[in-house]
Amino acid sequence: MPKAKPKVIRLPIILRELQVAAVEDLTPTLRRITFEGPQLKAFEKDGRHLPAFRSEGPDDHVKILLPDPKTGKLFLPTQAEGVLDWSGEGRPVGRSYTPRGWHAGDETLKIDFVLHGHGTAGNWAAAAQPGQTIHIAGPKSSLLVPEADWFLLAGDETALPAIANWLESLPKDARVTAIIQIAANANRLALDAPEGANIIWIEDPELKAKTLVDAVSKLAWPEGEGFVWAAAERDAVRALRKHLIEERGHDKAAMDVVAYWNKGVSDEVRTAAHDRLHQLADIVAPHALRVATTLRLFDLVAEGKTDVPSLVAATGADRMGLTLLVPVLLQYGLLEGSTEALRLGVIGQMLRSDQHDFDHYDLNGANGRMDLAWGNLLQAVEGKGIAYELMFGQPFYDDMQADPELGASFDEELGEWSEYWANPVAGLIEVASGSHVSDVGGGTGVLLAAILARNPEARGTLVELPTAIEGAGPILAGKGVGERVALASQSFFEPLPPAPIQVLSQVLHNWPDAEAKRILSRCADAAGADGSVYVVERWHDPEQGHANAKSSLQMFLLFGARERTEAEIAGLAAEAGLQLQSRRIAGPNLAVYHFTRSAAQAAHD
Repeated sequence: MPKAKPKVIRLPIILRELQVAAVEDLTPTLRRITFEGPQLKAFEKDGRHLPAFRSEGPDDHVKILLPDPKTGKLFLPTQAEGVLDWSGEGRPVGRSYTPRGWHAGDETLKIDFVLHGHGTAGNWAAAAQPGQTIHIAGPKSSLLVPEADWFLLAGDETALPAIANWLESLPKDARVTAIIQIAANANRLALDAPEGANIIWIEDPELKAKTLVDAVSKLAWPEGEGFVWAAAERDAVRALRKHLIEERGHDKAAMDVVAYWNKGVSDEVRTAAHDRLHQLADIVAPHALRVATTLRLFDLVAEGKTDVPSLVAATGADRMGLTLLVPVLLQYGLLEGSTEALRLGVIGQMLRSDQHDFDHYDLNGANGRMDLAWGNLLQAVEGKGIAYELMFGQPFYDDMQADPELGASFDEELGEWSEYWANPVAGLIEVASGSHVSDVGGGTGVLLAAILARNPEARGTLVELPTAIEGAGPILAGKGVGERVALASQSFFEPLPPAPIQVLSQVLHNWPDAEAKRILSRCADAAGADGSVYVVERWHDPEQGHANAKSSLQMFLLFGARERTEAEIAGLAAEAGLQLQSRRIAGPNLAVYHFTRSAAQAAHD
């Protein structure tokens, strides 16, 4: 480990209310605002003893919390134990700034703001007056000054406060070079630096990335173990990091190179993207929701078990586990009230076992079990196996057949889903009077029933695995077609019952190419020389973006397969001796492909 590797210490994140004490312009674009207030020292709030402000590294960051510039409303987080709870209504506009020259025991806090003439925080700083109230949070960590033989500091004018802190924090005999990119010479600032420090100012009105990187590349690299700190615009930082690692061979552990801003991206856009990132990355809510649903906590609260001890007694769950889970459910609004008086809100009502959404999140059902496969997305993308098989030790359909209740839940879910699209699809399948239709892999027969209902003289065969066949009888009878349907309990990889019309509805996307071709070949053989094979699969207009992206990735996780384009489906069918006759759209994202025996295959036959 290099001696120049810095140590990082974690700090409790505290929300503090301060007042503006003084405002001073250091340069035409840099304004220093001095804050004061009793909450810089240790203080009490809401029954919590909160520590005094700490900032122990030269480039620490506090977050300035400001009202929404459009509405004027200020939404603040709630102080928790060493962290902030952001789950309440709304979020403030937050911008990160470096405390200047802070020392433990100081009664004021200085922050230097770069004035760009735009941005919520910059506009606030430009208009700030003594007496105004502001809220800050942090710092959450400090990167301490490491031991090193030499130091290189580089950045544009947004990094000036941190560079000034670094220079003031280094030993007086430190070997240090600081390269500072400024838009105009008037933006230079007097710096308190170690004796012999090499301060290089670069005037560049556009603050181009190349300017900063070129300046660093021209430096003679000192001997010994050095530490590099740099902060600037994103493209400059990316290029500088590449130069340091690939051309200078500098150890990644002995540098801290970070982006402070993005050219062409406003503060508002960047903040919105930051908030969206945190929403997308939140891993707690999806797990907490599913566990609570599986334990039937929402049913139990509805039945009057409205505190944690009652829920523990009713579920048999671990007392500590449930005691820790329930506050998280409250934080996310899945439950309402308090741990002593729980109640259901709108979301909680939707997750009761008698509601449709319940089946999507119950980990004991097929849908919930499928969701768990996402935990092995990395292994699947790395080519280490099919995610579902890695998670549960056997292929998806083997898993469904091994547990009758699990298989029944899968068949029931597919049946309910089929009700939405079965009739439009049935209307696009041409059936001659008295003909015979075989629905291969047809679940509980919802589509076959819809086809037969439109063609009262036709007969049908449902080809499926045992769990689906068992549930299909009552459904087909209930739809008035049971007497016209033969049930074939078998795999579609085996020779199929002959019928001139073979239907494959959303089967192929469950299988890799080799297996999909085998299924098509079985259907082609069963349809005969003059028969038809209808393939129903997800479809979207390629010009409309990636409508099936999530579904396709899920097929990959579950089966090592994907959603296919029209060309890919037609290509597999051609290998199975079938020729595409037509493609018709049955509704949003669903197409019906009609295939017949190809001329080449017919000649071969």
